[in-house]
Amino acid sequence: MMAKTKGSYEVFHYTVTKDKVNKGLCDIARYFVPEYRNSKDEDLTIQKLNGGITNVLYLVEDKNIEQKYRYLPVVIRLYGYKSEEIIDRKNELIIQTEADQNGLGAKFYGLFDNGCIYGFIKGEPLAYEDISKPTMQTCIAKEIAQWHSIEMPTRKNPSLWPTIKKWAALAPDVYPVPEKNEYYQSINVKKMIEEGKMLEQRLAQLNSPIVFCHNDLLSGNIIYDPSQNCASFIDFEYANYNFRGLELGNHFNEYAGFGPDYSLYPNKESQIHFLTDYHRSLFKTEPTQDELEKLYIESNQFSLASHLYWGFWAIVQAMNSQIDFDYLEYGKARFDRYYETRDQFLNLN
Repeated sequence: MMAKTKGSYEVFHYTVTKDKVNKGLCDIARYFVPEYRNSKDEDLTIQKLNGGITNVLYLVEDKNIEQKYRYLPVVIRLYGYKSEEIIDRKNELIIQTEADQNGLGAKFYGLFDNGCIYGFIKGEPLAYEDISKPTMQTCIAKEIAQWHSIEMPTRKNPSLWPTIKKWAALAPDVYPVPEKNEYYQSINVKKMIEEGKMLEQRLAQLNSPIVFCHNDLLSGNIIYDPSQNCASFIDFEYANYNFRGLELGNHFNEYAGFGPDYSLYPNKESQIHFLTDYHRSLFKTEPTQDELEKLYIESNQFSLASHLYWGFWAIVQAMNSQIDFDYLEYGKARFDRYYETRDQFLNLN
């Protein structure tokens, strides 16, 4: 259990094991959080948080400590099995530390061998039913605009297509679980790879700006603080430079939840409300009708790329993740939705 300091965060060489999760979480909290240094195991309460399907999150708190400290309690994230195949941990670390230093997101305490620890942002994670409400749309649009206006010390090349190609290359010809192989073959991965090649060429014509994106704005990664009437984002694992349209289209897809129920996909009126607030916050001017129409087309056409992105992600997760979630079914649902909306969205003009 050795530790060292790197820049503004610490690295603790400690592994939280399956058979002693609570003990491990207590040790991690005591090591990283000065206010918890003298807390005993029985003083610390541990709550498993819902919403994550890549990792497992725990809220750790000593209720004997006065909650005057900004980032108490803390969240400890245990990385999912083989999640390094889909997450660039080095890039995530750069972004996490930069975000902390720039006041974007929660305080980042540091890393341990199979996870990380950061401060808890006050507020409530939204449910997928919440993000379509006009008041919430305004808060979320403003926060996205803030993200899209910042500079990060990472490569500014869009990560969308290299990531899709990386994950697609990990998809097997034959699914490793024989009883699921027939279902897997119905997805037709090779055909989806060809669709990706076509879509990459089509979307290039939009000249969508390259901005710093969160890339995973599902409802559970959005924290609403009613006292400030504002939204904050958590979990920066997929954050990177990317196409503006992908961030917007991906968020609209998340209105459907994990089900997913695509009858909840926002209609044009709802999208225009959101995009108006986004434009106002980013450019500090009122958008013209032409600007809104361009954003609308860009968002919906890039929503197709979002389906490919998370569809291939789900296939990789289906083979590796130990979280109780039907990734294969989810991946097929994303690919099915791609086909359902492909012609409609690509014909927008």
